[in-house]
Amino acid sequence: MLNLVSLHGSQLAIAYSLLHFAEYVPSKKGDVVTLHFASHTVKLLGRRLDAIYQVIREQRVASILAVDPLRAPAGDGPLVTDIQQVPRASSSE
Repeated sequence: MLNLVSLHGSQLAIAYSLLHFAEYVPSKKGDVVTLHFASHTVKLLGRRLDAIYQVIREQRVASILAVDPLRAPAGDGPLVTDIQQVPRASSSE
């Protein structure tokens, strides 16, 4: 089970059995972990997200909390700055 908590306090609990695939794209502007499900896509935006991708890849139980980058604790661990949930377009379009 994966629990995601946005900056605004909304929560999304995800069963790994519903996950079709995940992808990790690092960049100098910020990393993106994209989780693809049948009905929607969830994007985790931030920095140093490779550790979070490993947790997802290994399907470990985890809670991921988005934080305001201006109030983020110092350190070199993962930093999620936004969680976006987007409905997938129907395949008939």
